[in-house]
Amino acid sequence: QVSFVNSICTSRGGGHVNYVTDQVVSAILEKVSKQKGGALAVKAAHVRGYLWVFVNCLIENPAFDSQTKETLTSKRERFGSTCQLPEHFIGAVLESGVVDALQEWSKELGKSELAQHLNRSDLGLQKRLFGVPKLEDANKAGTKESSECTLILTEGDSAKALAVAGLGVIGRDHYGVFPLRGKLRNVRELTVKQMLENKEIDQVMKIMALDASKEYVDGKGLRYGSIMIMTDQDHDGSHIKGLIINFIQNWFPSLLKVPGFLKEFVTPIVKVTKGDSSHTFFTLPEYNSWKEGNDEGRGWKCKYYKGLGTSTSEEAREYFSDLDNHEIQFSYSGPGDDDLIDMAFHPKRADDRKQWIASCEEGTFVDHSEATLSYNDFVKKELVLFAKYDVERAIPSMVDGFKPTQRKILFCAFKRNLKSDVKVAQFAGYIAEHSAYHHGEVSLQGTIVNMAQNFVGSNNINLLTPSGQFGTRLQGGKDSASARYIYTRLERIARVIFHPDDDPLLDFQNEEGQSIEPIWYIPVIPMVLVNGADGIGTGWSTSVPNYNPRDIIRLLRRYIKKESLANETLCPWYKGFKGNIVLNDSADRSGYEVVGVASRTGTNTVEVTELPVKRWTQDYKEFLAKLVETGDDGSRGRIDDFKEYHTENSVHFSLGGTAEQMKALEVEGLEKALKLRSSLATTNMVLFDREGKIKKYANEMELLVEFAELRLTYYQKRKNFHVDRLKREKEHLDSKVKFILLVIRNELIVSNRKRAELIAELKQRGFKTYQQIFHGGLEAPDGDDVTKTSGFDYLLGMPIWSLTVERIEELKRQMKDKTSELDNLERTPIQDLWLRDLDAVMAELDAIDEYEEGLHKEEQRLKSGKRARPKAGSSRGRGRGQGGRGKKSIVEAQEDADAEEEEGEDDEDGPPPAAKKAKADETASDFIARLKERQVQRSKMSTLQVSAGEETQSKRARTES
Repeated sequence: QVSFVNSICTSRGGGHVNYVTDQVVSAILEKVSKQKGGALAVKAAHVRGYLWVFVNCLIENPAFDSQTKETLTSKRERFGSTCQLPEHFIGAVLESGVVDALQEWSKELGKSELAQHLNRSDLGLQKRLFGVPKLEDANKAGTKESSECTLILTEGDSAKALAVAGLGVIGRDHYGVFPLRGKLRNVRELTVKQMLENKEIDQVMKIMALDASKEYVDGKGLRYGSIMIMTDQDHDGSHIKGLIINFIQNWFPSLLKVPGFLKEFVTPIVKVTKGDSSHTFFTLPEYNSWKEGNDEGRGWKCKYYKGLGTSTSEEAREYFSDLDNHEIQFSYSGPGDDDLIDMAFHPKRADDRKQWIASCEEGTFVDHSEATLSYNDFVKKELVLFAKYDVERAIPSMVDGFKPTQRKILFCAFKRNLKSDVKVAQFAGYIAEHSAYHHGEVSLQGTIVNMAQNFVGSNNINLLTPSGQFGTRLQGGKDSASARYIYTRLERIARVIFHPDDDPLLDFQNEEGQSIEPIWYIPVIPMVLVNGADGIGTGWSTSVPNYNPRDIIRLLRRYIKKESLANETLCPWYKGFKGNIVLNDSADRSGYEVVGVASRTGTNTVEVTELPVKRWTQDYKEFLAKLVETGDDGSRGRIDDFKEYHTENSVHFSLGGTAEQMKALEVEGLEKALKLRSSLATTNMVLFDREGKIKKYANEMELLVEFAELRLTYYQKRKNFHVDRLKREKEHLDSKVKFILLVIRNELIVSNRKRAELIAELKQRGFKTYQQIFHGGLEAPDGDDVTKTSGFDYLLGMPIWSLTVERIEELKRQMKDKTSELDNLERTPIQDLWLRDLDAVMAELDAIDEYEEGLHKEEQRLKSGKRARPKAGSSRGRGRGQGGRGKKSIVEAQEDADAEEEEGEDDEDGPPPAAKKAKADETASDFIARLKERQVQRSKMSTLQVSAGEETQSKRARTES
């Protein structure tokens, strides 16, 4: 270092040099810490050795260590000024090459240390291996016959049980089994510390007696001469195979070249049978190809093997007795294989993976009838399918804003007509059963919880209701209760945004013989902009901020009216956020800064009343605790203390300290010093388009316009469909009226005649069959009890009481209603249909805001010690029906009882003043808890009411019968 203080050369540096150096070192460490893949952890002392620091400064009343003034000893808070290095300066340092030099140094040192650790060659001749739980060791492992032994690595314990059952056929002398706990880590992303602490990798090394410093030409010296990978035949199973191959190629590349060292055990994923005939398929594309040539598999009994655990012990013995047809050896074809494996897993080759995924053609699969499989084919034909699937799970569709799991949840909520509360855990089971969900229910439960969250920074519009503790901004939703204790149901706005009239137009998928969720829903507004999206997949990631649904609706109305959107933009918006979101200073103006709220409220206090979006209260509390801590040199913290006044919905910290401390914060800038600024990028809006192709959108307006174009075409499709439906329903009613009139007038005799004669006469009189009236997937109108698949049964199967004048009048009335509905629909432009739906969404948003405003006012009254006197006849709570006439429902009766109870508190004959004061002192948290308890009780009563209504309808039906 070279430094000067007030023109005095400080040859040994001091506090001023450390002040500047610490800022640079901190930035470099943050950058270097992201380097993974066998690199040694870099410390501050290492970074300082790569720096030359030049400082020239002015210090008020400097203090030195001696008369020679070689070292400045003044504490930072006594410098009289601050020196915060600008971002462009820090950026220049990071781009100077010092980061690359440190990373290269740490990587080489890390490889050397790891090579020593990854040496288990001393176990090569150890016959019996202890200290490896769950290992089923081969009897000949560690002996002269080790090279003939095979270690079977299985995907979990259930797969191990299947392999052990198979050992009963092939014996245990030359075969060992070891279960992996899920997926092996990607070793190219691990630091030295992570590698050293990874027990699973260490156990595989011990079992095999591997040595990273050795060049292998065969399996001699190893406890097992080969490894057989036994995983599920799904995409995740392919990923596990790839991770094992990646581990071996990265640390023991010579082993990949040894013929027969690495192989896989394949099992069927689908088996179809018909009588004595059967076919097994090892990949879904292979099965789908067979279905296309065999009438979609009609007449065949199909069994899906969701995992190795689906196979029975008897089937396991069948597999192992025919080992040649179930064992495939991997073969090395040249250096290109190494490069492909590196491309698939190296953290810095994301762009290469994008091209790899894009080059995959539909219907690609591995031919498992071959005895060998090159690493090249494995990466290009099998592992790439996992990569595609991983991207589909992580990146939502621009049409409905959903990832597949979210779409399955909404599909099952609509299918179940989820209007009353159900436990999240039970709902997850229903979804797994009815939507062919193939992953863990814990993950599914987490997604349900996320869709119901409504705290600041989560959803602008939650489609599910959070009945219970679904998480708060205190911990970003991680503080939600167990799925066994919380309930959910559909929010009323869900069916307003996802209009049921669009359901017949959707492309529903079919899996495992059942109809599941559509490829995408078509909402009234682009939900991907409303609730945003974040996700990281193979090669691709996405980040879409939340936007204000009211702003979106305003722009959609302009689009519908064909007004220009050329100069329009949308600013990110998060419901309930009280801070500011402003454009940043970047040249392309493509990002935003999210700014919290802080103000100095006194000589010794600063109030923080809002945090940046997705900066959670608990995390910020830990940050403030560090500001209170004293420095290593005994220097005072930046603040002395802080107090907390926030709730689960709001933020309120009061920071305390000396006037000098508060001034120092103000000089630096409260927002910067207290870390109340965060960035919000809009340059990575990656989504699947309507065709299912990955696309990067330049900005939110491009996305909105593309959605609007698609949505308008679907309003035309909706209109065409329902016009056609109404015409057919009219024809259906008209046929019934004509038929009844003919019978009543004795012009058509139906009694004591053969069915064939009747059908022939109906055709002669111009009647159409049911299929001729309703074709193309159109359903019969609601309430039609006649079989829908047999020609004229809709006429000949009508009950006798239908042959009455009253029934004719009822049918004519229905025809008149259909005619009126059809005329109205044909006269209505598709633009007006969309505008009506937008108005309905706005009405629901207004109702939600009004409800939440009422809650807020009630909370404020409680804080001020006042009680609100409910208005007579007022309706409280969301979800109350529109009608107000007739007999009161159970829920309404309870609400009225609650209102009377609260009114009684102000009566002269009510409780004594002391009791009133105790009730007035009720805290906000008590109120919220009481309110939630009341909502749970009302939900239960709603369920009772529905059950009672169903029982009444059932009794009525039996009476009529």
